[in-house]
Amino acid sequence: MGGWSGTDEAMTLARLKSLVSAGKLHYIVVSDSGQGSTNSEIATWVEKNGTAVSDYEGLYRLDASDVG
Repeated sequence: MGGWSGTDEAMTLARLKSLVSAGKLHYIVVSDSGQGSTNSEIATWVEKNGTAVSDYEGLYRLDASDVG
């Protein structure tokens, strides 16, 4: 979502929440390789609100109910 280095801010947190609310996005992989502020904000939100998928480090499941 953040490009090769994780710093491409093409996705915003508001857009991500919109996609999750609409049921268009259910899974996302979060890694700590990116340094972009927007991507860090997204990663923090996903880790706080999503459900970690066991056996897959950094993979989270998101549902509309996760968007408060």
